[in-house]
Amino acid sequence: MLIVAVVTGALLGNADKAAAAEGAASNYFPGGYGSLLVGLAPEPGAVFANLNLFYSAEASRAVLQGRANVGMDVDAAYLLLQGLYTWDAPSLGGRFAIGGYVPLGYASLDASLSAGLGSAAISDDETALGDIGLIPASFYWSAGNWNFNPCLSG
Repeated sequence: MLIVAVVTGALLGNADKAAAAEGAASNYFPGGYGSLLVGLAPEPGAVFANLNLFYSAEASRAVLQGRANVGMDVDAAYLLLQGLYTWDAPSLGGRFAIGGYVPLGYASLDASLSAGLGSAAISDDETALGDIGLIPASFYWSAGNWNFNPCLSG
């Protein structure tokens, strides 16, 4: 872990200040979008969507006046499987739907540190299942060009 901390500190030590959301967190994966079929009522039946996001980054830097070299290579893949079923029969004057989503992720890290006293490297990867989400109730109403969609999600 010390190697990862040293490599990360060295690579980010000269970075510019970044502005972020409160707590430096976001509900959305960069490049992704919020929800399946927000607002616009889908046709009756089943709808499926598959969102794939891939990221890759590499950085290297000489630190301590060139006496040490650090490097990091990171790859990530994210898969979000989504599904929604909408009934044809009106419910409360609109269309009723249920659905859910299953996120899968993969990340790999290769980091290295070399200096006059020797070198060290770390390599790790992980594949994980994210928080599965259910949409137990979603209603779609339309009025001309206006669409409304209150939804329970958990």
